[in-house]
Amino acid sequence: MTIHGNGRDGGLFVSKDQGSSWTKLLNDKYMRQVAVMPKNSNIIYATSSNAIGSGGYRAESNGIWFTKDGGKNWTKQNQGAAFYTFNSIDISNEDQPYVLAGGQGIGFQKALVPVPDSPGSRPTVTLYAGCNFRGKKVTLDDGVYSFSDFTEKFPSDQLSSIDVPSGYKVTLYEHSLSGKALELTSDASCLIREGFNDKTSSIKIEKISSRAGLLPLNRSSELTDPQFKLYPNPVKDQLHLDFNEEFQGEGLKYSISTISGKIIDNGILTKDHKNSKVITVDNYQNGLYFISIESTTKEVIKKKFMIAK
Repeated sequence: MTIHGNGRDGGLFVSKDQGSSWTKLLNDKYMRQVAVMPKNSNIIYATSSNAIGSGGYRAESNGIWFTKDGGKNWTKQNQGAAFYTFNSIDISNEDQPYVLAGGQGIGFQKALVPVPDSPGSRPTVTLYAGCNFRGKKVTLDDGVYSFSDFTEKFPSDQLSSIDVPSGYKVTLYEHSLSGKALELTSDASCLIREGFNDKTSSIKIEKISSRAGLLPLNRSSELTDPQFKLYPNPVKDQLHLDFNEEFQGEGLKYSISTISGKIIDNGILTKDHKNSKVITVDNYQNGLYFISIESTTKEVIKKKFMIAK
């Protein structure tokens, strides 16, 4: 059980006897919220902010605190934040989770939680011979697989879809670690869309380096980019997209992902999209989602929306 409180003697407290006694883990007079990793209770984030809803920044605001040893040692993790005024914070429930934090004037930002590998806990990449994660499948750990290594486990030129866990990057090669290549950091339900269906002869799987630090959530385009609008937000059943005139006659790709980075929908907008698109989202669960639009110049614009039914 944990309790956080603000004020002169505020901070983060923990009880191991159902509240009969309390131990102070962290001193902070602006303590706001705490998030404990569901699958590793030694990893804890806490937020500190003098402002709630409004108010100027004060130096005593510590932003985001982080510990990986159950509260014995704490560090501040505010890389990329304009102000240290975070309030809300949460951690997704998965083997390689994301932490999402929000505050006044800085929006929501996310990062991978640095989770130490333990035997049997490392996620694997899954290859499928058919689109939509069907057909023959093989799982691979991180590593470099040349043509001979790859074909010992999976037939050459037969890969059609791939499951990439959060925190990993996969590079597909047309030849033995050479030639045309495709980088992926999330699932691809059908490589036809990427022009790489049945073309993989070797593969490199690597874990993306993640510091304990939070931030940023691609803030260059998040929320403020004028190139397209989405509405209503929150949305119940149909999400409308309106594009800037610069996208007139240009083919576009879109993908929708969860807070953890899992892609749950994607598609292509043909050149005759007339600067608008309606996406049906009535089968989505309530929560926060992200939509990314990729142009033919490979520019990616990301925005967030809420499902609220």
